Parts: sequence; structure tokens; C-alpha cells
Amino acid sequence: MKRLDVEVTVHILAKKDGKVLMVLNKAEVGGKPAGWGLPGGSILTDEQKSRLGDFQFEELADSAIEQIKEFMRRYDIPLSYLGEILGDDTSGIIHGEEDLVGALIYLTAIREGLEEVGVLFRPLSLAFDEMVGLAHRLIIVTAEIVTGEISKVTDETDDCAWVDPDNLPGDSYYSHARRLAIVLKGREAYVSV
Repeated sequence: MKRLDVEVTVHILAKKDGKVLMVLNKAEVGGKPAGWGLPGGSILTDEQKSRLGDFQFEELADSAIEQIKEFMRRYDIPLSYLGEILGDDTSGIIHGEEDLVGALIYLTAIREGLEEVGVLFRPLSLAFDEMVGLAHRLIIVTAEIVTGEISKVTDETDDCAWVDPDNLPGDSYYSHARRLAIVLKGREAYVSV
């Protein structure tokens, strides 16, 4: 699995009426402090990372789809919406190692939207892709809301809101603000948060 030898994080950029959806992440014990950022997370869950050598390509996709279904049931979103986004035959989403990362990016955007905001997103396009250091790839995917009601508080977040990208909350993560400015303004920008 040479394509997964780096950590991959996927963030979701959803826009509505000139605003972007941001979440207030809970502080992680011994890790990242609380702060505002784009919804998103790691391409692989902790369980998948611990069993990476045991998974076949198709099993990784199937595992991601099962997690998505669990969140859909939690938020009472009919599973038929998943078929609308992925197509009826989700078993064929992976065709080999070259497709693996792309499929997992797509599925991660769907999973993280449900996990952090409680809504089902349809990923639309890759908006940003950057290597951070030698072993971390960060991606921003544009997405639209398919269905669901935004949940202000989830297991990982304390709040979420539609915010003006030119007036982000004061405790926004600088890295998120910087990347958001690059994506929305099409250039490297000075960011004040």
C-alpha cells in the first residue's frame, strides 16, 4: 500500500449565501486545542490504521461505507440517499490501488460531514491538495448538502455555523484560515484571525 504511506486529511468546503460552514472542534487530550475549522478528518479511522495490513482494497471502501451508514442511521437519514450519491453498486467503487486514495477521499468527505455536522454531503471537486512536511497530505473538497439538519454539537464538535470567510471567528485555526483564503481567493493571502 505505497499510496497510503502518508497521513491524509480531508476537509470539506461547503458554501451557502457567500458563507462557509465551519465547526468548533473540541480540544483533543494531549493534542490540538479547541478552535474553529473546516469539517473534516483523517482518511482512515484509528481502527483502519491499526489493521491497515489486514485490509484488502475493497474492504477499506466497504468499511468506510458501513461507517457512513451508521452515521446516517444515527441522524435518521434514509440510506437511499447514499445510493443517490454513490450509485446503486457500491461494491465496485475500488478497482485497484490507483483508485483507492481517490475513493477514500470521496468517502471520507461524506463520513466526516455526517460525523461532525450531521448532514449528508455530496463531494463535488478537489479544491486544494498540499503536502505538509514529508508525511501528511491535506486535501480540501468542495461539497454540497444533500439532506439532513445541521447539528450544532456532535461527538467531535461543540458548535458549527455559516461564517463570512472574510470575518472568521477569532479562535479559528490559522492553517484552516490560510487554506480557505487560498481556495476562495485563488492566491496565497495574509490571514488575520
